[in-house]
Amino acid sequence: MGRVGLQNRVFTRASLSGTLPSLVGLTGESFRALSRSKRVLAMRSSNGLSIDSLAVATRNSGPNSWELSRLQARSGTAETVVELVNGVCQAAYARGATQVSARTLLSDPLGDELRRAGLFPSRGETLFRGAKRGVGKGKPKDLPTGVRVKTPADEHGLFRLYSACTPSEVRALEGMTHDQWAASRWAVSGRMSEYVLEAEPPNPSIMGWLRVVRRFGAAEIAVMLHPERTAQDASALLQFGLSRISAGKAVNLLVSEYETAVHHSAVDAGLNIEAELQVHVRAARATEKILKEVGAYNVVSP
Repeated sequence: MGRVGLQNRVFTRASLSGTLPSLVGLTGESFRALSRSKRVLAMRSSNGLSIDSLAVATRNSGPNSWELSRLQARSGTAETVVELVNGVCQAAYARGATQVSARTLLSDPLGDELRRAGLFPSRGETLFRGAKRGVGKGKPKDLPTGVRVKTPADEHGLFRLYSACTPSEVRALEGMTHDQWAASRWAVSGRMSEYVLEAEPPNPSIMGWLRVVRRFGAAEIAVMLHPERTAQDASALLQFGLSRISAGKAVNLLVSEYETAVHHSAVDAGLNIEAELQVHVRAARATEKILKEVGAYNVVSP
Protein backbone atom coordinates (compact mmCIF):
# COMPACT_ATOMS: atom_id res chain seq x y z
CA MET A 1 0.00 0.00 0.00
CA GLY A 2 3.01 2.30 0.39
CA ARG A 3 3.22 5.31 -1.89
CA VAL A 4 6.55 6.80 -2.88
CA GLY A 5 7.97 9.45 -5.14
CA LEU A 6 5.34 11.71 -6.65
CA GLN A 7 2.41 9.66 -5.44
CA ASN A 8 -0.05 10.99 -2.92
CA ARG A 9 1.26 10.60 0.63
CA VAL A 10 -1.92 11.39 2.57
CA PHE A 11 -5.09 9.31 2.75
CA THR A 12 -8.76 10.00 3.29
CA ARG A 13 -11.33 7.41 4.31
CA ALA A 14 -12.69 7.54 0.78
CA SER A 15 -9.28 6.92 -0.81
CA LEU A 16 -8.58 4.04 1.58
CA SER A 17 -11.80 2.40 0.47
CA GLY A 18 -11.03 2.81 -3.21
CA THR A 19 -9.62 0.08 -5.39
CA LEU A 20 -7.83 2.20 -7.99
CA PRO A 21 -5.16 4.86 -7.35
CA SER A 22 -5.64 8.34 -8.75
CA LEU A 23 -3.77 8.76 -12.02
CA VAL A 24 -4.39 12.50 -12.28
CA GLY A 25 -1.17 14.52 -12.49
CA LEU A 26 -0.28 17.58 -10.44
CA THR A 27 -1.58 20.04 -13.03
CA GLY A 28 -4.83 18.17 -13.60
CA GLU A 29 -5.48 17.71 -9.88
CA SER A 30 -4.75 21.37 -9.22
CA PHE A 31 -7.29 22.57 -11.78
CA ARG A 32 -9.81 19.98 -10.59
CA ALA A 33 -9.46 21.24 -7.03
CA LEU A 34 -9.86 24.86 -8.06
CA SER A 35 -13.00 24.01 -10.04
CA ARG A 36 -14.56 22.69 -6.82
CA SER A 37 -13.49 25.70 -4.80
CA LYS A 38 -16.40 25.77 -2.34
CA ARG A 39 -15.42 22.48 -0.68
CA VAL A 40 -11.84 22.10 -1.91
CA LEU A 41 -8.79 24.35 -1.83
CA ALA A 42 -5.32 23.88 -3.28
CA MET A 43 -1.85 25.29 -2.73
CA ARG A 44 0.84 24.69 -5.33
CA SER A 45 4.38 25.67 -6.16
CA SER A 46 6.07 25.63 -9.54
CA ASN A 47 9.57 25.56 -10.95
CA GLY A 48 8.69 28.11 -13.58
CA LEU A 49 7.68 25.58 -16.21
CA SER A 50 5.26 23.27 -14.46
CA ILE A 51 3.65 22.64 -11.09
CA ASP A 52 6.34 21.30 -8.77
CA SER A 53 4.34 20.46 -5.62
CA LEU A 54 0.71 20.37 -4.60
CA ALA A 55 -1.38 20.24 -1.43
CA VAL A 56 -5.18 19.86 -1.57
CA ALA A 57 -7.57 20.11 1.37
CA THR A 58 -11.19 18.96 1.29
CA ARG A 59 -13.97 20.05 3.61
CA ASN A 60 -15.56 17.40 5.82
CA SER A 61 -19.23 17.41 6.82
CA GLY A 62 -19.06 20.88 8.37
CA PRO A 63 -17.28 24.08 7.28
CA ASN A 64 -14.97 24.19 10.30
CA SER A 65 -13.30 20.79 9.65
CA TRP A 66 -10.96 20.17 6.71
CA GLU A 67 -8.72 17.26 5.71
CA LEU A 68 -5.63 17.05 3.54
CA SER A 69 -6.62 14.83 0.62
CA ARG A 70 -3.52 15.21 -1.55
CA LEU A 71 0.08 16.08 -0.75
CA GLN A 72 2.84 15.68 -3.30
CA ALA A 73 6.24 17.38 -3.38
CA ARG A 74 8.43 16.79 -6.40
CA SER A 75 11.47 18.27 -4.73
CA GLY A 76 11.01 16.07 -1.67
CA THR A 77 12.27 18.81 0.66
CA ALA A 78 10.76 19.24 4.09
CA GLU A 79 10.62 23.01 3.60
CA THR A 80 8.31 22.62 0.60
CA VAL A 81 5.91 20.39 2.52
CA VAL A 82 5.84 22.71 5.54
CA GLU A 83 5.15 25.75 3.35
CA LEU A 84 2.40 23.99 1.43
CA VAL A 85 0.67 22.67 4.54
CA ASN A 86 0.92 26.02 6.32
CA GLY A 87 -0.58 27.70 3.26
CA VAL A 88 -3.47 25.26 3.11
CA CYS A 89 -4.14 25.62 6.84
CA GLN A 90 -4.24 29.41 6.63
CA ALA A 91 -6.58 29.27 3.63
CA ALA A 92 -8.85 26.84 5.51
CA TYR A 93 -8.87 29.09 8.59
CA ALA A 94 -9.92 31.98 6.33
CA ARG A 95 -12.95 29.89 5.37
CA GLY A 96 -13.94 29.30 8.98
CA ALA A 97 -12.00 26.13 9.76
CA THR A 98 -11.05 25.32 13.33
CA GLN A 99 -9.11 22.17 12.45
CA VAL A 100 -7.17 20.62 9.59
CA SER A 101 -6.25 16.92 9.69
CA ALA A 102 -4.06 14.57 7.68
CA ARG A 103 -3.78 10.79 7.60
CA THR A 104 -0.42 9.21 6.74
CA LEU A 105 1.23 5.83 6.84
CA LEU A 106 2.75 5.31 10.29
CA SER A 107 6.10 4.45 8.69
CA ASP A 108 6.19 7.58 6.51
CA PRO A 109 8.65 10.26 7.74
CA LEU A 110 6.17 12.77 6.37
CA GLY A 111 4.77 12.81 9.89
CA ASP A 112 7.83 14.75 11.06
CA GLU A 113 7.26 17.39 8.39
CA LEU A 114 3.58 17.66 9.27
CA ARG A 115 4.54 18.20 12.91
CA ARG A 116 6.80 21.06 11.85
CA ALA A 117 3.75 22.53 10.13
CA GLY A 118 1.80 22.35 13.38
CA LEU A 119 -0.17 19.13 12.90
CA PHE A 120 -0.15 17.22 16.18
CA PRO A 121 -0.31 13.37 16.17
CA SER A 122 -3.80 12.53 17.41
CA ARG A 123 -4.42 8.77 17.08
CA GLY A 124 -3.25 5.66 15.34
CA GLU A 125 -5.45 3.57 13.06
CA THR A 126 -5.31 0.07 11.59
CA LEU A 127 -6.76 -0.58 8.16
CA PHE A 128 -8.16 -4.10 7.84
CA ARG A 129 -8.94 -5.47 4.42
CA GLY A 130 -10.47 -8.74 3.27
CA ALA A 131 -13.27 -10.22 1.22
CA LYS A 132 -16.72 -11.44 2.20
CA ARG A 133 -16.58 -15.24 2.35
CA GLY A 134 -18.99 -17.60 0.62
CA VAL A 135 -20.76 -17.44 -2.73
CA GLY A 136 -23.71 -15.52 -4.09
CA LYS A 137 -25.31 -12.43 -2.59
CA GLY A 138 -26.24 -14.18 0.63
CA LYS A 139 -29.02 -13.27 3.02
CA PRO A 140 -28.39 -10.75 5.82
CA LYS A 141 -28.51 -12.18 9.31
CA ASP A 142 -31.23 -11.21 11.73
CA LEU A 143 -30.40 -8.15 13.81
CA PRO A 144 -28.32 -9.12 16.86
CA THR A 145 -29.94 -8.78 20.26
CA GLY A 146 -30.24 -5.13 21.23
CA VAL A 147 -29.39 -3.83 17.74
CA ARG A 148 -31.81 -1.71 15.72
CA VAL A 149 -31.74 0.59 12.71
CA LYS A 150 -30.33 4.04 13.51
CA THR A 151 -32.75 6.98 13.41
CA PRO A 152 -32.09 10.75 13.19
CA ALA A 153 -33.01 11.01 16.88
CA ASP A 154 -29.90 8.95 17.74
CA GLU A 155 -27.38 11.65 16.82
CA HIS A 156 -26.95 12.95 20.37
CA GLY A 157 -26.65 9.40 21.68
CA LEU A 158 -23.93 8.70 19.10
CA PHE A 159 -22.03 11.77 20.26
CA ARG A 160 -22.20 10.51 23.83
CA LEU A 161 -20.92 7.14 22.61
CA TYR A 162 -18.05 8.86 20.77
CA SER A 163 -17.20 10.80 23.94
CA ALA A 164 -17.13 7.59 26.01
CA CYS A 165 -15.01 5.71 23.44
CA THR A 166 -12.49 8.43 22.60
CA PRO A 167 -9.64 9.54 24.90
CA SER A 168 -9.89 13.16 26.05
CA GLU A 169 -6.62 14.15 24.37
CA VAL A 170 -7.98 12.95 21.02
CA ARG A 171 -11.29 14.75 21.53
CA ALA A 172 -9.42 17.93 22.43
CA LEU A 173 -7.99 17.99 18.92
CA GLU A 174 -10.76 16.38 16.89
CA GLY A 175 -13.98 17.49 18.58
CA MET A 176 -15.00 18.19 22.16
CA THR A 177 -18.49 19.52 21.39
CA HIS A 178 -21.32 17.95 19.40
CA ASP A 179 -20.93 20.55 16.63
CA GLN A 180 -17.17 19.92 16.33
CA TRP A 181 -17.71 16.16 16.20
CA ALA A 182 -20.48 16.44 13.62
CA ALA A 183 -18.39 18.73 11.42
CA SER A 184 -15.40 16.37 11.45
CA ARG A 185 -17.39 13.39 10.14
CA TRP A 186 -16.78 12.69 6.47
CA ALA A 187 -19.49 12.77 3.83
CA VAL A 188 -20.34 9.23 2.70
CA SER A 189 -20.99 8.28 -0.91
CA GLY A 190 -22.65 4.95 -1.73
CA ARG A 191 -25.50 2.90 -0.29
CA MET A 192 -25.25 3.36 3.47
CA SER A 193 -26.96 1.51 6.33
CA GLU A 194 -26.48 2.39 10.01
CA TYR A 195 -27.41 0.50 13.18
CA VAL A 196 -27.06 1.10 16.91
CA LEU A 197 -26.63 -1.25 19.87
CA GLU A 198 -28.87 -0.12 22.70
CA ALA A 199 -28.54 -0.95 26.38
CA GLU A 200 -31.44 -2.71 28.04
CA PRO A 201 -34.11 -0.65 29.90
CA PRO A 202 -34.45 1.24 32.16
CA ASN A 203 -31.46 3.13 30.68
CA PRO A 204 -31.53 2.45 26.92
CA SER A 205 -28.41 4.44 26.03
CA ILE A 206 -26.51 3.75 22.81
CA MET A 207 -23.57 1.41 23.46
CA GLY A 208 -22.49 0.56 19.92
CA TRP A 209 -22.73 1.72 16.32
CA LEU A 210 -22.34 0.03 12.95
CA ARG A 211 -22.18 1.58 9.48
CA VAL A 212 -22.09 -0.39 6.24
CA VAL A 213 -21.34 1.42 2.97
CA ARG A 214 -21.72 -0.60 -0.21
CA ARG A 215 -20.08 0.59 -3.40
CA PHE A 216 -19.36 -0.99 -6.76
CA GLY A 217 -15.66 -1.53 -6.09
CA ALA A 218 -15.46 -2.25 -2.37
CA ALA A 219 -17.58 -2.11 0.75
CA GLU A 220 -16.71 -0.33 3.98
CA ILE A 221 -17.63 -1.20 7.54
CA ALA A 222 -17.22 1.04 10.59
CA VAL A 223 -17.81 -0.06 14.19
CA MET A 224 -17.73 1.92 17.44
CA LEU A 225 -18.28 0.20 20.79
CA HIS A 226 -18.56 1.50 24.34
CA PRO A 227 -15.54 0.39 26.46
CA GLU A 228 -17.89 -1.27 28.97
CA ARG A 229 -19.12 -3.72 26.34
CA THR A 230 -17.41 -7.00 25.47
CA ALA A 231 -15.58 -8.31 22.43
CA GLN A 232 -18.63 -10.49 21.77
CA ASP A 233 -20.66 -7.33 21.14
CA ALA A 234 -18.04 -6.07 18.70
CA SER A 235 -18.02 -9.42 16.93
CA ALA A 236 -21.82 -9.46 16.69
CA LEU A 237 -21.88 -6.01 15.09
CA LEU A 238 -19.05 -6.82 12.68
CA GLN A 239 -20.50 -10.18 11.65
CA PHE A 240 -23.88 -8.59 10.99
CA GLY A 241 -22.17 -5.91 8.92
CA LEU A 242 -20.37 -8.55 6.87
CA SER A 243 -23.67 -10.35 6.29
CA ARG A 244 -24.95 -7.20 4.56
CA ILE A 245 -22.23 -7.45 1.89
CA SER A 246 -22.25 -9.64 -1.22
CA ALA A 247 -19.88 -12.61 -1.11
CA GLY A 248 -16.50 -12.02 -2.73
CA LYS A 249 -16.68 -8.22 -2.47
CA ALA A 250 -13.66 -6.47 -0.98
CA VAL A 251 -14.24 -5.16 2.55
CA ASN A 252 -12.40 -2.34 4.36
CA LEU A 253 -12.51 -1.66 8.09
CA LEU A 254 -10.65 1.26 9.69
CA VAL A 255 -10.14 0.84 13.46
CA SER A 256 -8.81 3.48 15.87
CA GLU A 257 -6.04 2.28 18.20
CA TYR A 258 -8.20 2.56 21.33
CA GLU A 259 -11.00 0.36 19.87
CA THR A 260 -9.35 -2.85 21.09
CA ALA A 261 -12.51 -4.98 21.05
CA VAL A 262 -13.19 -4.06 17.43
CA HIS A 263 -9.56 -4.80 16.56
CA HIS A 264 -9.80 -8.30 18.05
CA SER A 265 -13.10 -8.99 16.31
CA ALA A 266 -11.59 -8.01 12.95
CA VAL A 267 -8.75 -10.48 13.45
CA ASP A 268 -11.21 -13.21 14.47
CA ALA A 269 -13.30 -12.48 11.36
CA GLY A 270 -10.30 -13.25 9.15
CA LEU A 271 -9.66 -9.70 7.96
CA ASN A 272 -6.01 -8.86 7.26
CA ILE A 273 -4.04 -5.85 8.41
CA GLU A 274 -3.38 -3.79 5.28
CA ALA A 275 -1.70 -0.74 6.84
CA GLU A 276 -0.94 1.10 10.05
CA LEU A 277 -1.81 4.79 9.86
CA GLN A 278 -1.45 7.96 11.89
CA VAL A 279 -3.92 10.84 12.06
CA HIS A 280 -2.44 14.33 12.57
CA VAL A 281 -4.52 17.39 13.49
CA ARG A 282 -3.81 21.09 13.55
CA ALA A 283 -6.43 22.72 15.75
CA ALA A 284 -7.24 26.40 15.97
CA ARG A 285 -8.10 25.81 19.62
CA ALA A 286 -6.12 23.45 21.83
CA THR A 287 -5.97 22.65 25.53
CA GLU A 288 -3.15 23.89 27.74
CA LYS A 289 -2.01 20.27 28.14
CA ILE A 290 -1.58 19.87 24.40
CA LEU A 291 0.22 23.19 24.07
CA LYS A 292 2.64 22.12 26.81
CA GLU A 293 3.32 18.77 25.12
CA VAL A 294 3.78 20.30 21.69
CA GLY A 295 6.12 22.98 22.97
CA ALA A 296 7.46 25.18 20.20
CA TYR A 297 5.24 23.67 17.53
CA ASN A 298 2.45 25.97 16.49
CA VAL A 299 -0.95 24.26 16.74
CA VAL A 300 -2.87 27.48 17.38
CA SER A 301 -3.80 29.53 14.36
CA PRO A 302 -2.68 33.16 14.39
